[in-house]
Amino acid sequence: MALQRGAMDFHLALVANSGLTEESFKSSQTNAKDSYLSLVSTMRPWTKVDQASRQSAMIDNAYDEYKAAFGEDMQDPEFQKRNVEALARWKAERDATLTPEDVEAVVSRKLVARDSRIEEMRRRLRNPSVRR
Repeated sequence: MALQRGAMDFHLALVANSGLTEESFKSSQTNAKDSYLSLVSTMRPWTKVDQASRQSAMIDNAYDEYKAAFGEDMQDPEFQKRNVEALARWKAERDATLTPEDVEAVVSRKLVARDSRIEEMRRRLRNPSVRR
């Protein structure tokens, strides 16, 4: 039990790290939740919940909430077919209106933003006493 508590503390410390990327944060958060559930299931074996059953319950809950909010069953094949067709129409419209100049403008903006972030990091590394 002490080992599980230590693992949970470790994962919580990772989640508290402000230097994590969004993807790393989500991964650390998931690991912390799993450690917590493992600790709880050790202390209360009758509440045994693993990651797979928790994820399955979350998915089922999302389906139920969608059906309550919009009145349609997401698992209905007809509903899924309509959504696939709507997505295909949307992609076709998007691709028809997107010009190479638009793509170049987006790429250019992203490169400028990346370069400014790199320059900011270099500035902070050169002068660590200066905060943002």
